[in-house]
Amino acid sequence: MESTASLPVGSQVLKFNPVTVGYDVYTRVAFGTGWSPPAGATVSFAPGEGAFVLTPGAGGNITNTFVGEVLQGNLTNSFSAGYKLTGNQVPDTGNATTLGLTPGVPLGSQMLKLNAAGAGYDIYTRVAFGVLWSGPGGQVVPTIDVAEGFYLNNSGAAFDWVRNFTVQ
Repeated sequence: MESTASLPVGSQVLKFNPVTVGYDVYTRVAFGTGWSPPAGATVSFAPGEGAFVLTPGAGGNITNTFVGEVLQGNLTNSFSAGYKLTGNQVPDTGNATTLGLTPGVPLGSQMLKLNAAGAGYDIYTRVAFGVLWSGPGGQVVPTIDVAEGFYLNNSGAAFDWVRNFTVQ
């Protein structure tokens, strides 16, 4: 993890591991590589890959700034059956249909979005009616915000979320 300066000691980064169906946990420490286990200093996160960042309760809000070039062209995020902690590969906001995710998602699959206020997840299920999902508030299309991770539980065959993105 290259950008760690703004994470206070005691912060944890949880990277979902689909093989163990659990999390690989990396804790910010004040010595050595700055991470425990030490390999945490070199863990990579690909664009479109989600993670949880937990900070010590008394630490207040933090801002992490990521720098680099915005990916452009045909971008593919692949989904096999089961859970994947994921996100949009580019910094834009929209609903799952306008961002191109909905058409490939098999019926019955679920999107789980963290609801911090409710300390749980808002769950959206892909239904057989056009481009709709069933979720909080009825038949809706969930939105995906910039830098927002979410779980996608694919209940069907593998599929790709393909984006053709160009910076204007």
